[in-house]
Amino acid sequence: MVFAWEYTDLTGAQVTGASAAVAANASGVATYDFGSNVATTWSVSARLEGAAADVGGSPKPARFVHGPLDRLVTLGSFAIDSSGKLADGIAHATASMRAQDQFGNPIPGVDLGLLLDYPGNQGPLFADAEYGTKSVTRTSGADGLVSAEIYSIWPGYFNARGAIGAARSGAKQVHFQGVPADPGTSWFNVKPLSSNSADPPVADGQDGYEVTVALADANRAPLNGAGAVVYFTPRSIPGASQVLVPVVTGSAGRGRASAPLTTLKAGTWDVTVRIGNDQLATDDAAPVKSVAVQFAPGPVSMAAGASRLVAPAAPAKADGQATQLVAAEVRDANGNGIAGQTVVFAIPAGVTAREPGGATTPGPAAIRVPTGTGAAPGVADLTLTSTKTGAYEVTASVGGVAIADGSPAGVVFVNTDLSLGGSEFAITTAPAAKTVVAEHHTVQVTLRDASGNLYAPAVPVSFSYRLAGTAAWTAGPTVNTVRGVATWADFTVRQAGRYEVRAETPTGQVPDSATTREAVFKAGPALAAQSVFTASTGDVAPNNSDQHSATVEARDAYGNPVPGQSVTFALPAGGPAHFTTTTSGCLPQTCAVITSATGLASVAVASPAAVTAHITATLGLADRVGEADLVFAAGAAEAARSTWSITPSGPLTADGAAAYSAAVQVNDASGNAKAGAEVSFALPAAVKISEAAPHLADQQGQLTVHLTSEVAGTYTVNALIGADRIPQTDQKIAFAAGPISADPGLTLLTGPASAALADGSETQAVTAWVRDAKGNPVTNAKVRFAVPAGTSLAPGGSAEVAVGAAGQAELRLVSRRAGRYEVTAEAKAGASGAYQPIAGGSPTQVSFAPGPAAPTESRITKVETGPLPADGTTAYTLKVQLADQYGNPVNTPGADVAVTLQLVGADGSTPVAGVAPVVKNLQTDATGQATTTFATTRAGLWRATAAIAGGPLSASPPPLLEFKPLAATAAQSEFGVTGSTVLADGKATTRPG
Repeated sequence: MVFAWEYTDLTGAQVTGASAAVAANASGVATYDFGSNVATTWSVSARLEGAAADVGGSPKPARFVHGPLDRLVTLGSFAIDSSGKLADGIAHATASMRAQDQFGNPIPGVDLGLLLDYPGNQGPLFADAEYGTKSVTRTSGADGLVSAEIYSIWPGYFNARGAIGAARSGAKQVHFQGVPADPGTSWFNVKPLSSNSADPPVADGQDGYEVTVALADANRAPLNGAGAVVYFTPRSIPGASQVLVPVVTGSAGRGRASAPLTTLKAGTWDVTVRIGNDQLATDDAAPVKSVAVQFAPGPVSMAAGASRLVAPAAPAKADGQATQLVAAEVRDANGNGIAGQTVVFAIPAGVTAREPGGATTPGPAAIRVPTGTGAAPGVADLTLTSTKTGAYEVTASVGGVAIADGSPAGVVFVNTDLSLGGSEFAITTAPAAKTVVAEHHTVQVTLRDASGNLYAPAVPVSFSYRLAGTAAWTAGPTVNTVRGVATWADFTVRQAGRYEVRAETPTGQVPDSATTREAVFKAGPALAAQSVFTASTGDVAPNNSDQHSATVEARDAYGNPVPGQSVTFALPAGGPAHFTTTTSGCLPQTCAVITSATGLASVAVASPAAVTAHITATLGLADRVGEADLVFAAGAAEAARSTWSITPSGPLTADGAAAYSAAVQVNDASGNAKAGAEVSFALPAAVKISEAAPHLADQQGQLTVHLTSEVAGTYTVNALIGADRIPQTDQKIAFAAGPISADPGLTLLTGPASAALADGSETQAVTAWVRDAKGNPVTNAKVRFAVPAGTSLAPGGSAEVAVGAAGQAELRLVSRRAGRYEVTAEAKAGASGAYQPIAGGSPTQVSFAPGPAAPTESRITKVETGPLPADGTTAYTLKVQLADQYGNPVNTPGADVAVTLQLVGADGSTPVAGVAPVVKNLQTDATGQATTTFATTRAGLWRATAAIAGGPLSASPPPLLEFKPLAATAAQSEFGVTGSTVLADGKATTRPG
């Protein structure tokens, strides 16, 4: 097979001699290398020998690009127009340079430098650059070219260079022709613009001076169109900079030019003129080279932005020493300060002015202060002090006209440090002696500074109080001061007594705020609703000796005890119960008692006979406080003298129906039966009493209850009277499980939630739960499991298992065969019982999953036998099946498989050189399989191999896929160009083929 190449520049030009005939190799591939030393893109095509049409894919572009920037070639291209140019700042020369590679190909987008090389600033400059700039950087265009224009008002020969970074080209000279002016014959003068005034002009930007320059050559001939520079150098205005004004002479036949000199700044300036480095002299009879000009300020202006008052930025302390400075700036309309003016300040009451001589003047007053000269002309300063806090306003006037801008100027004097010693503490609105509890007091703290001013910043004041004579203080509110005053407006307590009050700030306690400041509260009248009645309870022996008691605590509306209050106690008239209290107001059935200092009144009652006596208590004779029944009766039940027993001996079935009988005999301390006594039982939560509480003894002191349980076990039980146990404590009762329940929710099988590895080692556990009808474990039962085919017992395991304490029996299985298996079981209770199937959860399942894919057990196979045509369409089907080390198909989807197809020789194993293998990355489906197809246009034997993470699949030999070639055609042949972007150096090549 023979190809012929044709080359065409994409501009349309045919390249002479750029064709070649090349025979295809054994693989049907023909290649040809060619290069270019011109950076451009070529169109390359090919056609079969004798064919009319190009090979498929023709034409293809082959791009040759410029190489890297070559500094020597680029710097060598630096050029400059060096012919003589007039140094008039108008004529210009041009410097240029081209960015190129070593073959002269232009390079766009490169930053190149152009430099001027001369000492100082007396030389040319680049267009559009700042004065004195000696270098510029330009970016190359599509032709690689950069350029810049050069101007000068300085004559002479000057060097110019090209630059790439730190590298420099050789110097090229640029020549500017000088203007032949002669400093000795040229001159200048300065005259006022207005000739009518003998005073200096005003710095108003209008009035001023005219500077005239006359240039002449050595023969005193005037030079028209020549250039000069006029410099105005400030001498008496600090911070002003030099002013440069270019002047071009041009008055017809005279070589003269004039420029006005005006300013808005008052002061004195120097004017000089020079040609090059030579200064010109004036045209006076006694010429000088420097002329001083003066500008005076205008009249005083009160407009905004002119004269103004300036107030201090921060406040000062009102200690009579710290100062506040108010400045009056007296200026003209352009802001020029005017010295020698008198400013009249009006100072308010409360502040004091310090005059320049040291004297002080307290306000209100008027102070006259002259404006100063020097660095800050036109400024008059007023210094103020004060010992009174507050904000004050200062005004000023000049010549009877008030300064409006910044007026009034505010000065502020603030507190000095807080002075607790000068602060005050008071309790107000308190009566002279005592007050009723419901009323309240007001507590007030006034804080001042060292000068006696109310302390303005908010200060938290914490109030506290305590009952006189006690140690503990009770926290009251914390109140922030307002203008130095903190008020606790409602100091109220509900307990009568004398109270001490104090106040504290973060810096200490306010003096005179502790024990010397007191508030007194007393109890109110006694109220029956607030008073408390108590009486003894239980049975008291009716022996006229043992006693009941009753007490009243008289209280006011807030619970304070009320002393001196009369309380009347009463018993039923004519009854055996009587008061034994010996006071003047006591009779057998009524007793009037006066409350003590703590508000208490008490009586005692006895009886010679058994009776329930009703006692009442009233305040005075009407307000009932309380009442109670006082019982005189036999002795109380005594646990130590009582007995109890439980029958039968058990155990009983834990079914909630079988019951133990618990019989109790209740006696008093003398062994007598105690009727109506309450008996309680200490039982575990699982044991229940059939009878409802309360459990009371009958007239013979006897009581019987029945104990049941639904939970098997042995339990300790006790009977109690009150908190005391009756002897025969810690009695034991036992409940046993019933027969095995057929309920599937109680007796059932449970299997594992996840699969185990089918490796013959990892186990799956099946658990049988055996319970009676109440859910109790049947611990005397056995379970017999049916082991499914394909599985086996774990080492040491058994198919018949005894039920454990929790009611469970466990079977453990292993397998090397992946799959899901069903397990059933049956259970029996006792040695003589019959096995019965377990229905709940039966059958349950155990699962064994395959392990990870093993390359030695996994395989790749082909479906079609072949050979197939190498037409790129007809395809072989390849199947990959993954299996674990025991041959179980791996059924987990998503496993990564790499299938590689390699063109090999006739021996079926040697790869064909130069043909890259085809790699297909697959993922298995849910059956552990991955399927793909393969078609090609490359005839020959293709060997298919597969690999997973563990290595190549080896359970089957790699299948060989045979493809047979088709007849060659131009339409089916392919054409391409490698190295699509190649350096245009005439050596590097691109390869069509």
